[in-house]
Formats: sequence, structure tokens, C-alpha cells
Amino acid sequence: MMKNKFRGVDVVTKKYVYGKSSNLFGLPTIEIANGHVLVKEGTIAQKVGVDKNGREVYEGDKVKNPVDGTTFKAAMNHINTIKAYELCRDKI
Repeated sequence: MMKNKFRGVDVVTKKYVYGKSSNLFGLPTIEIANGHVLVKEGTIAQKVGVDKNGREVYEGDKVKNPVDGTTFKAAMNHINTIKAYELCRDKI
């Protein structure tokens, strides 16, 4: 079974931070080893799985079917099939 992992955009560095989703004093945060990081509202996404190349895929990431080229946004209902697809670098 996959461990729940989340990411969100740090309000200070504007980069993704990874860990456990939490809420501190009513604010969205990601819990990391040495504390909590305040993240931008609406950027927290749960890990769906890994793509066919082993890269982590999170909810909302754009993934592509390598056979027919169709793309879609990853969601938790894709958890068992995501490893057949490729993570795309561009956004939907």
C-alpha cells in the first residue's frame, strides 16, 4: 500500500515542498521532518502514484498515454493505472 504523500507550493520560496498535509492555525501547511511549511492556498495535492518512468505523479498533473498521445489530469481514481502513462512537463 502506498503511503500518503502530499506536495504544496511554499509561500516563501515558491517551490514545491513534500510531506504530510496539515492545517496549522487554520492555514494550509505541509508537515516536514523539522516542522511545518506554510503553502499557497489551493496548491496541496496528493500523490497518485508513479508514471512508467518512475516519476511521482500528483493530483492535477498532466499525464500522457504513450500509445495514442491523449492527455488528462491525474486524479485519485487513476491510482491503479497511472504507471502505464507518462508525466508531461507542460500544464493543462
